[in-house]
Order: sequence, then structure tokens, then C-alpha cells
Amino acid sequence: MLISRRFFLGSAAGVAGAVGAVGAMGGLGTRALARASRPRPSSGLLWFTFTKLADGVFGSFGEGGNSLVIETKDGCVLVDSKNTGFGARLGVEVSLATGLPVRKLINTHHHYDHTGGNSAFVGVTDIETFAHPKAIARIAGNVERYKNAPAAAMKQLEKSDHDLAKDILENVKTVQASLDAAKTDAAIAKLFTPATPVDPTAGGKKGPIDYTWGGVNISIHHIGAGHTDNDIFIHLPKLNVIHTGDLLFNKVWPYMDRAGGCETLGWIASLKAILALCDAKTVVLPGHGEATDKAGVQRQIDFFSDMRAVATKAMSLNTTREDFLKLNPEAYKDYAPGIRQITLGGLWDEAKGVPAAKK
Repeated sequence: MLISRRFFLGSAAGVAGAVGAVGAMGGLGTRALARASRPRPSSGLLWFTFTKLADGVFGSFGEGGNSLVIETKDGCVLVDSKNTGFGARLGVEVSLATGLPVRKLINTHHHYDHTGGNSAFVGVTDIETFAHPKAIARIAGNVERYKNAPAAAMKQLEKSDHDLAKDILENVKTVQASLDAAKTDAAIAKLFTPATPVDPTAGGKKGPIDYTWGGVNISIHHIGAGHTDNDIFIHLPKLNVIHTGDLLFNKVWPYMDRAGGCETLGWIASLKAILALCDAKTVVLPGHGEATDKAGVQRQIDFFSDMRAVATKAMSLNTTREDFLKLNPEAYKDYAPGIRQITLGGLWDEAKGVPAAKK
């Protein structure tokens, strides 16, 4: 039985609605409530890994960029929505984790692994959706990614022996059907595009936009171009938690989206603004990698300062791009290597003054 996204994300109230939806999707009953109300990473009831960051604040890991879940009296604020096809399951598990439905979605930037689950939330009654205006404009450029992702997800799920794989497979098929029905790229982009632009620097303003939602203070910051030209980061001042989006890759080679407005000096400026909000107890959730603290932020500042110097020296030595891509610095040998050459290519191109491809 397929459950519409409106049922378990729009009209489902509290954990009864969430458990009812999951029961229909995965055969769990109300007996699961006690175990599911505060999920553990090893729980067989969950697809995603949830980690408690502070009272009423969780990080959600897996299937794309890290998501932040914030409990409020009026429902949950979700920051970032994973890859295409997994948003519906994320919404169910947020409700299982908190006993509350998702009421607000914020995207930290436009990349598909942070916005692909948006179609489970955008346009749903009682859910408000937010992103930087440049992110909203750039989401249309993700359409091919959104269209191709369900097929890859279905292959992954068909091979999985996880108890929930078949149910999530049905979710992904539903997303595929909605993409097929949309037909045009513009109509597909609309399924993923947040309704409300939020720009802390509009009109030359400085400082964050501060909201109080359901008794929780949430500050949204944008310093300028960094990882992209539309990065925002989320600060919970009273709870001492920061979600950086992809401004921080914790011990992961950082993806430089030059066509999306990446500037390493601006990226460093954003990281320094994050660092200025940290004390010894601040919990920092990166876009990728494990949760960290202020040391993790400083480590990436040092990374960019170091690697910018390496790239500048390479220019003075007339190092070719091909040779630069072969570098594997000892200092970063423990970093996840998946996109090392993309990072190195971005650093070389920026140092060389190669114009970024338009997108």
C-alpha cells in the first residue's frame, strides 16, 4: 500500500500519524513507538542514522548530505532533504524520532544531494520551505540529476536486504511517477523548489535573519560565495549547535563547485564566521562527514590556506593541471578520497584564473 506524502507529512499529527504511516509501509505497529521515539544508530526500524547533538536536536546521516532535525513546540524544522527519492522516508523517520511532523524545510544550498528529497515537502499543506534566492534559481539546473537519481536508487534498493528497502523502493517509484507526470523540466524543477527565499544580505544588510519557531531561536547566516554562491548556515544559539551545510566537509575532500559560484577566499571567510560563533562546547554538523566541533572548522580553514599556497606554488613552477591532479598530500591522507581530483582541479583552475563553466 502506498501512502501519499500529504498523509504522513502534511496531515499526520504527532507520532500516531507517523507510526500509522510506517505501519502501513513497513509492517511496524504501535509496539514500535517506545523504541522509535529516540532512535539509535543501529535500530532496525530506521533507514537513516540519527545522532543526538543537543536536547531536541538530531543529525541525520546517509543518502546524501547530512540533515539537521530541530524539535519545536509547533513541529520539526528539517534542514536539507537528502537525495531524490528518500525525502518521504526521511519525513517518516523524523516523526518517529521526535513524535512531531515536519513543519519547515530549509535548504543550505542548491546541490541535489541536499535538495533531492524536497519533493516530499514542497507544496505540502502546513509545511513551509526556505532557501537562499540564488539556490532557488539554481535548482532548475539540477533537473537532470533529479531525473536520473530514482533509477540509481531503485537499483540500490533492489539489492538491499534491509527490512525497509522494499517500502522505500515504493516511495522512489512514486517519485519517479511524479517526475514522469511532470514531463517538462520546468515542471520537474517546481517539485523541488522551496517557496520562500531567505537572504540575510538582501539590501546590504549584515548579520543573520533570526526566527523564533515554536519557542526555538534559529539564526540563518549567509556570508557570501563559498562552496557555492548560495550557501547558508544554521545557528541555534541557545542550543549551541551549528549546521554548516557544505561549507564544512569534515575530513572529506571538499567539493569545489566553481560553476556554482565557489570562491575559496569567500569559503574561508564563511568558515571564519562560523568559527566566531563557536565555543569549546559547540556542536558542528558538517554537510559531509561526522559531527565535530570548532577544531573541525579550523581544520578546513587551514586546509584551504595550505592548498591555496600549494596551488600558487604550482603556478610558479608551471605545473600542468594533469600533474597537479596526481597530488596526494600526506597531511590529508586520512581524508575520504572520493572527490580529491575534483578539489585539486578546482584549486588549480582558480589559481590559474580559468573561467568557471556556466551552469
